[in-house]
Amino acid sequence: MGAACSCKDHFSFSLKKDDKSEIQIHYTTTTDRKESADNNNSQKKEKGSSDEEINEEEEEIKDLPVPDNQKSEFQISKEQQNEGFTYLPFQTKNKECVTLTKHLLTKKISTYLKDSFLDFTLILSQLQQGFIQIQDRISRRHFYYTGEKARDNKLLLDDCCQLFEDVLRESELCCVTYCIKRDKLEKYIGENSSNAKYVIMFTGLDNQVDPENNCGSLFAIWKRNTTKFRPLSEKEDILQSCSSIIASGYCMYGQCMNLILAINTDVNGFSYDVSQKEFILTHPKIKAAQRTGILSVDTSKESGWEPPIKIFINRKYQKKDKKLSLRYTGSLVADAHRTLLYGGILMYPLTNPNSEGDVSLIEAFILGYIFEKSWGRASQGEGGSVTQMKLYNLQQKTQFYCGTSAEVVELENVYLSIARRQSINKSIASRFSSNQSIGLNGSLDLSVKSVHS
Repeated sequence: MGAACSCKDHFSFSLKKDDKSEIQIHYTTTTDRKESADNNNSQKKEKGSSDEEINEEEEEIKDLPVPDNQKSEFQISKEQQNEGFTYLPFQTKNKECVTLTKHLLTKKISTYLKDSFLDFTLILSQLQQGFIQIQDRISRRHFYYTGEKARDNKLLLDDCCQLFEDVLRESELCCVTYCIKRDKLEKYIGENSSNAKYVIMFTGLDNQVDPENNCGSLFAIWKRNTTKFRPLSEKEDILQSCSSIIASGYCMYGQCMNLILAINTDVNGFSYDVSQKEFILTHPKIKAAQRTGILSVDTSKESGWEPPIKIFINRKYQKKDKKLSLRYTGSLVADAHRTLLYGGILMYPLTNPNSEGDVSLIEAFILGYIFEKSWGRASQGEGGSVTQMKLYNLQQKTQFYCGTSAEVVELENVYLSIARRQSINKSIASRFSSNQSIGLNGSLDLSVKSVHS
């Protein structure tokens, strides 16, 4: 009866019905009422009150009306509960929400981008609108069904790529956009794009658009090196290195839309809040997880793997002290996101000795930039870090490995040990062949001398 009614924890809830209609509401818990009631109970026990009296008072406390300042903004009636409405936890609001735009206007990022941070913020806000529209298209992908899965995916992919191009064109800040999946390069030349100084490469959607799994979009932003008075240069402006990236990231679509953004040395994660229609900072300063023993690889293509890959995976299977987990969805973005947050290694090895790899080098640049800025590692196997590779053409591909530093370094050591053995065998073989030739020449010389004598 004497319990004080106060509250500190505020939660946002979504009101969900059986027909999947959703209404965002805010609800306030009354945890302090319970704590104060427990304190009163302990005091009464010290005074000698019986348990029955305490239980009766607890029931009275539960039946107390919630004060107006603690009531939820939307009250559910019993009739609505019978119709199927339920409370679903959405997001805690103990701290002030930091939106994507507010995060970009921080002093650290504005200092890094200097005089161009406002234009950069505008581009990312345009990309944000593109992500939201793509999420809406994916949720309504049933309208794209024609009966053929390949055709349905192509229609959706083309629509998403065109949406990205339209959104970036509206910003009037991009001089070049390149869609990786469609292999389409767009140059914007004209009065409206005279001040455009950014080169953006992206994937509308990755290689997985199944309704049961997540999928995502990749993007990277470079700065134009030539001035607006010079024509665009393919070598200087388009085929830039990974070290020249200003920012890169990906957006993963699904039940919860997640955006990972890497700028300078910071990698931050954002989650989309439907009520605010904004990306909210939920994973500040991400560091790649250091957990090992999680493999993300397509084992159905094992017959085409190189010997170092087979040796590496067999070692993992033979370790009895550690449990091995296999996780693979087929979505490059979804698998990379899980590897970044939970550890392990993501592997896209060579499956055909006549090909360079299965992953576009630009996609490898984007993910490699994110992993190395978050203290992970991205590699091309025998060649070392993928971020040190040179881009010679936009269609260039590579094998790709990323994840926990320990796992990737172990794989690179397998490549190095095999290469060292091969070099030793070659040197021994060359010496053996040279010794044989020396011995043969010597015997010929002796025979010649004996004939002359």
